[in-house]
Amino acid sequence: MRLRSEPGHVVIAVQKRHLLAAAIVVAGAIIGFVLFVAVKPLVPALDEESVRDPAADSVSWHAAPRFDVAVEGRPSVGAAGAPVTIVEFTDYGCPVCRRHATEVLPVLLDTLGTDIRYVVRHFPIPGLTPNGMLAAIAAECAHAQEMFWEYEQALHAETEGFDTARLRAHAAAVGLDGTEFHECLGADASRETVQRDILDAWEHGVTGTPTFFINGRRFRGARPLEELVEYVRLAANGTNDR
Repeated sequence: MRLRSEPGHVVIAVQKRHLLAAAIVVAGAIIGFVLFVAVKPLVPALDEESVRDPAADSVSWHAAPRFDVAVEGRPSVGAAGAPVTIVEFTDYGCPVCRRHATEVLPVLLDTLGTDIRYVVRHFPIPGLTPNGMLAAIAAECAHAQEMFWEYEQALHAETEGFDTARLRAHAAAVGLDGTEFHECLGADASRETVQRDILDAWEHGVTGTPTFFINGRRFRGARPLEELVEYVRLAANGTNDR
């Protein structure tokens, strides 16, 4: 037996389908708005300085915007009372960061001696460094055992990746307590410390690595030794006013 549809029934069915489609669109818009309102406070806002040309604030000392970058409890070398503080946000899989850490930073520290305090904070970039977050957490675990700089050198020398086995092998090689390191690697507090670095980096307009803050002035991208030395001289002389 065949069912016959009257023309009027066809029109009504089409109208119902249109109404259902419209209801789905409206419901989706409402849900999207609710999610936006819920999530928006969790995403750090980028100011005008943060979204402009990444290189635009790195052309000169006076062009660089200034920020109050926290350093308390972060890995550092040099006297806390040094006239100049340099904060580097780094990613251990970043080849430019590796070159800075192995070629520029040692000379910078030898050249400037007690004039600077050098601080490292983490900004792992997932698309650049698989397991970069885990590597940053591992560095924090080395910092907890007061062997950050030895472990940092091992991370920058690593070229095969940052799986747990390699990170633990580096810990053993530099003399870290293996049990303590393993427990720290899985601890929520270690991850939260790295996450705080990432959030602060976003708030200060960090968009890549390395990014340097010299007495609060932001410089994105690699800096040659001569330029860093000059910026330290300007900072030490109090050349911080706009």
